Amino acid sequence: MQRTYPDNYFLVIYFHHYLVDSVSAYYVEKKEQNFGIYSKMIELDRSPHEDDKPVLEKEITAEEYHSFVFMYAFCLKQAERSGGFKGGMEYLHSMYVSKEEFHAVLDEKSMKEKAIRKKAEANRTPLIDELKREGFCPLPSSFNEFIWTSGCKFHKGKHFMFIDTRTNECTCPYGGNKEKH
Repeated sequence: MQRTYPDNYFLVIYFHHYLVDSVSAYYVEKKEQNFGIYSKMIELDRSPHEDDKPVLEKEITAEEYHSFVFMYAFCLKQAERSGGFKGGMEYLHSMYVSKEEFHAVLDEKSMKEKAIRKKAEANRTPLIDELKREGFCPLPSSFNEFIWTSGCKFHKGKHFMFIDTRTNECTCPYGGNKEKH
């Protein structure tokens, strides 16, 4: 069954996260002389949810707001932001882009990320194998062929760290710890 959304939501996206799933809606609101594109969470783990403080995604002009091309590009840009801390995305509704257009961007991004991961696998070093043996579960990055991530060896795996296979160096982004092998 296709769900309907209020007319002011021009884009609705389902976010797949490891711990929690959510649905966010994007809408335009006029504030004094300017317009703003806002987002707010409307579902959390398949239950209705309303954010108290919507997020201002972008201030725009009246001309941009009334431009189909600008709003279309904004919607597709959201698909490009899929992955990482945002989690995976799935199209639910839009006034500007079709499901096929949105998912074409997601598919293209996924293909690029797989190609980068494959290159990163080819740059595997003994340090990666050592971290795997120690239980830190290293994974090739999807954004740089020379970077891997794993559980942080400096903080007993409580968060992630980066491994640069060019320098054979582990770096904790939270504590600033570095170790060269």
